[in-house]
Amino acid sequence: GTVAGQANTAPGSACYEAGETAGTVAGQANTAPGSDCYEAGETAGTVAGQANTAPGSDCYTQASGHDTRIRQIRERIPDLTRSDRPIVISGESGTGRRHLARILGEQPTLADRPLTEIDAATLDSARLDPTLFEGSSGQGPLLDIPIVLHLRNIHRLAPETRDRLAERLTQKRLPPEKSAFLVLSTADPIGSEPTERSPWKQLLDSIGPDRIEIPPLRERPEDI
Repeated sequence: GTVAGQANTAPGSACYEAGETAGTVAGQANTAPGSDCYEAGETAGTVAGQANTAPGSDCYTQASGHDTRIRQIRERIPDLTRSDRPIVISGESGTGRRHLARILGEQPTLADRPLTEIDAATLDSARLDPTLFEGSSGQGPLLDIPIVLHLRNIHRLAPETRDRLAERLTQKRLPPEKSAFLVLSTADPIGSEPTERSPWKQLLDSIGPDRIEIPPLRERPEDI
């Protein structure tokens, strides 16, 4: 009964405690000292008092899921972030695309880069294109800044923006250490081999093989 990619706060779960007994809000992750989901920042790599989602913790396992395919995704994460190739995450709404993007950004190879999120569903080309490609308000284009850039809902990109992004990724104007590490996510199934008519072909050809497909929750009831 929880959203995949968030701490499981269902009654009886490791991360649930009633508000009256734990001093937390019922139905939210219990992060009180001594609870299953609490770890000091120094030992867990998390902020003390927040849910510990470090690998191996109770809340991390719940957030990522127990399905074999989810475990395989988790095993791929370190290798994916050692490359400078963009990553595409696809999965239905509620499967944890945003959470997975954050986990990617927290890997040791990227931990010194701030995470910036842009939702293509809320910005039209007139606002999105200058931010990505040209820069605005005295700041350079986001693609030319050493950040982790999560571009959400790329299925909502205008065709001209999608094609411009593909061209830009092919150019590789700056060395990897001086440009954004790009994570793209979409609720649309992309497919491993887009056809010549596919609107994704040019973009996917520019990205390469680093794609993650999160299986839908209906296929992994143990993670609900």
